[in-house]
Amino acid sequence: MRADLGARAFDVFAPASFLNSVPWTAALEYVAQIGTAYIERHNAELVSTLISALDRSRYELVSPECGARRSAIVVIRTRNANVTADELEGELRNAGIHVATRNGALRLSPHFYNSRPQMERTAMVLNTLGWPS
Repeated sequence: MRADLGARAFDVFAPASFLNSVPWTAALEYVAQIGTAYIERHNAELVSTLISALDRSRYELVSPECGARRSAIVVIRTRNANVTADELEGELRNAGIHVATRNGALRLSPHFYNSRPQMERTAMVLNTLGWPS
């Protein structure tokens, strides 16, 4: 890679044309059809489901639990000092659950394409990880 290009080194060969992209247009039409208010309510329900099913003796909720600062992102940290977030992330990935790690914590981002049963399963798997049987 040429060092003299700066940020241009990461540029694609041509500008993206999202307005002409059929999948992009279909996605926008779908969001417009179901409405952002529905998405907000659904995401809030997913977050509530996940938080309420989480074993709080095993996990500390880092993100806001309620109020205006709560979002559709749930950040948790294990209370087990012998287990890292990266180890938990690997175990979750093996179970087909995709999360990210940030600063020693797990970041879960449920969204309108996820379901309540998926959040319940995520909490169930989390509640069994990182602890002696």
